[in-house]
Amino acid sequence: MVAHRPDLIRAEYALNEGSGSGQEINGRRYYPVQTAEKGTVRFRLRIHGRPGHGSVPHVENTLLTFAAALTKLTSDLLPVHFTASLRGYITGLAGAQPPRVAQALHAVLAEEATADAAVDRLPLEKALKERIHAMLRNTVTPTMLKAGSQINVIPSEAEAFIDGRHLPGWTPALFLDELRSVLGSRVEITLLDPSPPLEADLQSPLFDCIKDVLKEHDPEARTVPFLQTGGTDAKHVTKLFTKVYGFVPGLYAGEGEGRRVHSHDERVSLRSLQWGVWVLSEVVQRFASGQRV
Repeated sequence: MVAHRPDLIRAEYALNEGSGSGQEINGRRYYPVQTAEKGTVRFRLRIHGRPGHGSVPHVENTLLTFAAALTKLTSDLLPVHFTASLRGYITGLAGAQPPRVAQALHAVLAEEATADAAVDRLPLEKALKERIHAMLRNTVTPTMLKAGSQINVIPSEAEAFIDGRHLPGWTPALFLDELRSVLGSRVEITLLDPSPPLEADLQSPLFDCIKDVLKEHDPEARTVPFLQTGGTDAKHVTKLFTKVYGFVPGLYAGEGEGRRVHSHDERVSLRSLQWGVWVLSEVVQRFASGQRV
């Protein structure tokens, strides 16, 4: 559509998937709205070594050398870089928390060098802390391996496919430079079809409208910006200079329900769906008509 019929979808703003479902932290409800998403920098790692017969081991075994390189690809491999959406998200969460928790959240933003340790100390569930760690940095996740064809042959090369995600403000070239500084020059890196990261304004008429409508439907909750670690179709639509916000509203469904996404027993309640359609419809109608509270 973007390439061949942009006239049908060109708009100043767009609402997209990516966020909007309610979450609860220490009894306080929040509605994250996706204001940013990471780009994809998927790539192939390849390393060469000396082949040979499996009955005669040697220290240049490709698999052992490659394994040593792969063990570097931990979740905290790359350094922390704060983005506007990450700052807005952490500040928004802290604004409704008890003083002790709020102080711990603000400590995450005190300094990039100490952010990981501050996240580890947060009195929050493990899944949320893992997500925040991913929001703090460019990430690399090995997902596929390929090496050898016979059990009695030491292969001459091995390769892995890596799902890389880079933050708003970063290019694939900058991302790979950061990665090479950790992996060294021995490993070949081949880029595979990258896509750009995105970030919309945290203050805009549409975002304000979303906050107004949510406040009416759930007065005790807070609306916060959010950095999506995955990707959406917004990567295509923003080529038309459209400002995209991820907002599919839904009710809080209980602790752990968010982990059902793309997992076993994925579901949504009818009540949440009905509520979300009503809220979304009201946002669209009010924003399109220019009404404000």
